[in-house]
Amino acid sequence: MERSNRHHIRMVVEITHDYYRGDAVPVELIPDLCTQLQMSREGVLLKKQKGNGWLLLQSGEIPVDHQEGNFVFDLFITSASFHYVTVEEQSGKDYTYGSPSRPGSWKSLILSVPYTGEIKEVNVHLSGRSKFLEFLCIPRYTAPACRLRLAERTQSLACSGPEPWMLFGYTPAFRFVTSQEVLLRSRHTLCFSLWEVMKAGERLLTRDLPLPATDSFSPVSPKDTLTTYFYF
Repeated sequence: MERSNRHHIRMVVEITHDYYRGDAVPVELIPDLCTQLQMSREGVLLKKQKGNGWLLLQSGEIPVDHQEGNFVFDLFITSASFHYVTVEEQSGKDYTYGSPSRPGSWKSLILSVPYTGEIKEVNVHLSGRSKFLEFLCIPRYTAPACRLRLAERTQSLACSGPEPWMLFGYTPAFRFVTSQEVLLRSRHTLCFSLWEVMKAGERLLTRDLPLPATDSFSPVSPKDTLTTYFYF
């Protein structure tokens, strides 16, 4: 059995998330009060690893009078953007969710910790949100009657538009929207360029149109669409 000083590992918990691929997920595991007492009685420690991992470490042998049961951990979120990119309803194979026991926690994570002597590995995967991406292009240095074209570098995602739009009732704009919802990620491979179509060809206005922020809701369809404003 793998050893860590005078402790041995009973369980490895890793949290992954669709949005934070390659980045740390802003979640902390805090045992609820009953679990803290149970861990103290049984000589169990919770140790945070680099990245998104936690270890449940057993000190010595498991007490003979231990009680079978679950360990419950409150999930505390350390970044407000987490709620914008995470589906509220979650499910898992080796764990369940419950109501949080502390104010300010998001959910409780209920884990069954076996006493088989083998290390149990649990991956808690959090599903991310998918949204349409909207680009509201506002002419400031270009004639309002110009013709535009929006292109995605890999050509893997099509966009509707340009649709003439009156932003907030008084600002003329051109509206582009992706043809399908996009799974939000902290590091996107998507790259949009904006072109002005002219008689003699096309003029590049920007090679890298900013992607919408996770909390920038569309004024047209705020429930399922994120937007970015671009002056050109």
